[in-house]
Amino acid sequence: MPARLALAPLLLALPAAAQYAGAIQQLGKWIGEERRQKQIPLVAIALVDDQRIVWQHVFGEGSPETVFRVGSVSEPLTNIALMQLVEKGRVDLDAPVTRYLPDFKPGNPFRREITLRQLMSHRAGLVQEPPIGNSFDEGYTTLENTVRSVNETELVYEPGARTKRSSAGIAVVGRVVEKLAGEPFAAHIKKSVLEPLGMKNSGYKLESEWVAYVTKGWMWSYGHRLEAPRFDLGMAPAGNLYASNGDLARFLSALFRGGEPVMRPPTLAKMWEAQFGSESGLGFWLGRVGGSRSVSQSGAIHGFSCHVAALPGDKLGAVVILNAGAATTLAARMAQQALHWMQAARRGEQIEAPAATDAGPQEETPMGKPAPAPLAWLGYLGEFGWDFGELYVLERHGRLTALLEGRNYIPLEPVKEAVFRLPDHGPFVGESLIFVSEGVRLGGVLFPKRPAGLQVFRIRPPRPVEQLRRQAMAAAPPVESGDFLPSELVELAALDRTLHLDIRYASRDNFLGEPVYREARAFLQRPAAEALLRAHQALNKQGYGLLIHDAYRPWYVSKIFWDATPPEKRMFVADPSLGSRHNRGCAVDLTLYELATGKPVEMPSLYDEMTERASPDYPGGATLQRWHRGLLRREMERQGFQVYEHEWWHFDYRGWE
Repeated sequence: MPARLALAPLLLALPAAAQYAGAIQQLGKWIGEERRQKQIPLVAIALVDDQRIVWQHVFGEGSPETVFRVGSVSEPLTNIALMQLVEKGRVDLDAPVTRYLPDFKPGNPFRREITLRQLMSHRAGLVQEPPIGNSFDEGYTTLENTVRSVNETELVYEPGARTKRSSAGIAVVGRVVEKLAGEPFAAHIKKSVLEPLGMKNSGYKLESEWVAYVTKGWMWSYGHRLEAPRFDLGMAPAGNLYASNGDLARFLSALFRGGEPVMRPPTLAKMWEAQFGSESGLGFWLGRVGGSRSVSQSGAIHGFSCHVAALPGDKLGAVVILNAGAATTLAARMAQQALHWMQAARRGEQIEAPAATDAGPQEETPMGKPAPAPLAWLGYLGEFGWDFGELYVLERHGRLTALLEGRNYIPLEPVKEAVFRLPDHGPFVGESLIFVSEGVRLGGVLFPKRPAGLQVFRIRPPRPVEQLRRQAMAAAPPVESGDFLPSELVELAALDRTLHLDIRYASRDNFLGEPVYREARAFLQRPAAEALLRAHQALNKQGYGLLIHDAYRPWYVSKIFWDATPPEKRMFVADPSLGSRHNRGCAVDLTLYELATGKPVEMPSLYDEMTERASPDYPGGATLQRWHRGLLRREMERQGFQVYEHEWWHFDYRGWE
């Protein structure tokens, strides 16, 4: 899709739009600021008043035709397709699912059969993700194979006993539709639901008519942005829908017509009834906004977040879609705020700006030195999964904890050796996390173990280091002009004998595996050196000293590093065409050592490790490791240094320019 400039807001049904002009103006200002602060490429919004789209806009380089992935917003449309079969008398919601899928037999110690009503309202007790065709399974598979794989799992709760979200359960609903319709699910729902609703830029698989309008999704990880992968889910009915914000607005208008033309009003009313006394309907979550009854659904899939909400009594609706992952809370808040302001506009009330939203879960660093993590847990700590779906197991405040896709911290309760139970909240509520030789199994998903980084990080240079050295020595550094301070390099070892050195580039213990310095010495410009000494003395009072890995770095060495490093890792080295802070003698690489033992402390990563573990904000590892990292950062920043965003060990002194 060719890049387009952000369009002016598309106002449809002008008299209605005028009524909401104040709300639209405030929304535009607020969403624009949220988008800027959180660096979200695109935010799409549509506001609906009954049968009119009163505002449709894409913030960023998009258009009204831009198509997004919308995750679990797939569910209500899937359930509508099932309810069409109910209207025809072909399905009984309260009959066992095995009436329609005889081979559906997940492990069930409760001896109570699962019904479609339970599946549609997330009351069946199934695991969140199926073993095959799940959110992390890049290998294409059919819906039939996906549902068959659910037989490898065991129910977490007794059917009907409690609410537990399950994408696997919605996949089963879609498989029933597919089997009774006698055609593939995506083809059937297109002609039975999407096309009658006028959702021309929507589908459960990519269509040639609108594939050019599908935008990229983005995920964030420790200072860099990752383009989200695009692969079809085997559990398509639960999360594979593509849609534009305009198409989802048309879906909301259909709800205000009672579901016509795809279903009768009494059928839709049944979908909005609370099931089993819970907050769940059949495909919708039930709640209230501004005193009015609401029906809604949130969706998240790699690189996208979405929320659709409707107030049936007020006939007001809002759609918000972001091409940013792990942001469903923000999408929901935007949609709910839009509905609040639309209600206020109807009543002629003043519109007031809301408070800013937070940036997500934050690590709380304990003030006192924490105890080391139990030895028995050390083998469990690590990273699992994929770049687009990371699972961290860490020790946090004395508890083994999971962190999935950078979202909420999930404390783990030990059940037996290598088996931990998740708490009664969150997407994997009540499921077990099991450590196996290949990695970690969470419900139906195996997250493979990722490299642990227990040894010195290495890269393979494109040419021998000695050849790179000769080329660098023959090159000339960039010429700079300006009013610079005079250079006065000070040798750090001469300042204080308790400043320890471990100059890695004078040895083979570095990412090149070859020495690039002839001597293990370290220098800084005098103001930086004196500030470093003050930080060292402050740390001495707390039982620690500074261990220096590198400081002033000749320009030719920076060129060696740049030429040796693959492009995807160059965030960890300086561009020699610009000159680095190390070249100016104003940057230092260092860690802490214990005064009592002389040993370096453990940090969340090793020095010069070119992975996300190097980030100053990396949440993994043990509490004591992160505490040491925080202590180093606090004392260095108090003396005028600033940590580099990609490396916890790298500090730049103020005024380095």
